Amino acid sequence: HVKGLDPLGEQWNSTSPVQVGILKQLPTRTRALMDERLNRTGFSARDVASLGVAMRYMLHGEIRERVRDVFIMLNISLVEPLGKESRLGQVLDLYMAAYLMGTNTSA
Repeated sequence: HVKGLDPLGEQWNSTSPVQVGILKQLPTRTRALMDERLNRTGFSARDVASLGVAMRYMLHGEIRERVRDVFIMLNISLVEPLGKESRLGQVLDLYMAAYLMGTNTSA
């Protein structure tokens, strides 16, 4: 579930789709160009695919940052393998708890 996208597939509200929370991470000029294109001719299939790629990239970066923060919280090396006696369970538990509670994981 991406905040700002309707999970039931309903139409957008009166706000432009480029104002969706995750897309606010894009540069202002990029969002303005997207908004202009949407209002002028609408998005083509290629535009929608590009938007999907951008969202995937941003989500991946956000997840990477959260996992890094959890490693730091648990004092786990960011460069060494977890090893046989892995603390992966702790990492996943803390990550998921923070995610579900909407807690900021930055140290």
